[in-house]
Amino acid sequence: MYEINVSEINANEINVSEIILVGEEMEDIIEVRKLLYKIVALVKQTIIKPKGHMNITATQGMMIHMVGKNNQMKVSELSEALGLSNSTVSGIIDRLEKQNILERIRSEEDRRVVYVKLHPEFKNSACDNFKAQEDFLDNILHKASEEELEKIVETIGILERLLNEAKNKV
Repeated sequence: MYEINVSEINANEINVSEIILVGEEMEDIIEVRKLLYKIVALVKQTIIKPKGHMNITATQGMMIHMVGKNNQMKVSELSEALGLSNSTVSGIIDRLEKQNILERIRSEEDRRVVYVKLHPEFKNSACDNFKAQEDFLDNILHKASEEELEKIVETIGILERLLNEAKNKV
């Protein structure tokens, strides 16, 4: 499984048990990676998609998130935040308006200023979908024992800490 060129090894520099440990550690890392991919796929299949999956791009998703977080935003603010031209952002807004996800509102003080906000229909359905997703996940987690829940919380907490540490180094 692991190739080692014996002619390049100085007996004083390396310990065979260290080679085995590195190999086993790498296998564990690969297993964690596989499990994470499987978990993400299962979450998408069982929680997210069945509850109103939309065909949107990553940029559209970022725009929806930003507008929802800020309640409403000017087109120029969205352009700046996304690093896109006003015309590109307007095109994206056009497509999201056709899907009743976003809506444009002209400022009453200055008719040249256009705000974008979540369409009320989408906002209501998004809240309903989010609640349904939470309920679904809660039902799944209620099937776990108290000990299993503690392990899940501990393990996810460790993963969160590692990801935050990695994020802070970037």
